Amino acid sequence: MIALVITMRKELMSIIVDLYVKHLNRKVEKYWNIYHFDMGPGHQSYNNEGDAFKHTYMQAELALFLGQKIAKYIGDKHEDRPDNPPDEKKMDLHNNAIGRLIASGMKAQDFLWFLKWPIDDKIADKVMQNMNAGLLITKPVE
Repeated sequence: MIALVITMRKELMSIIVDLYVKHLNRKVEKYWNIYHFDMGPGHQSYNNEGDAFKHTYMQAELALFLGQKIAKYIGDKHEDRPDNPPDEKKMDLHNNAIGRLIASGMKAQDFLWFLKWPIDDKIADKVMQNMNAGLLITKPVE
């Protein structure tokens, strides 16, 4: 019985993660088009500006709505895969941390941040400010 419950929990978490990833991809694709990122062949977001934006945006959004610890846990878990090259992992973990800092700053700056709609645009603007300041890593670091 316990094995069945554990299996069901894992499947449910997998479904939730898949739904969030689809939701996130729809959102960030909107901003990829707005900001005209340097993307890979076939408009892929992999080790480029679009990838940096996606990681940073995701962590900012998760940290705002679920808290810093949960956002960090999710981001770290995503990067902790045996097939993930160390230089890519380093890049993504850095951008994830910047996303969480953005969320902290937004909360500290305005305790009514959650009433400032559209919040997606506010997060995207903060991510772009950090990218333009050179604080995001857009290529794997050796």
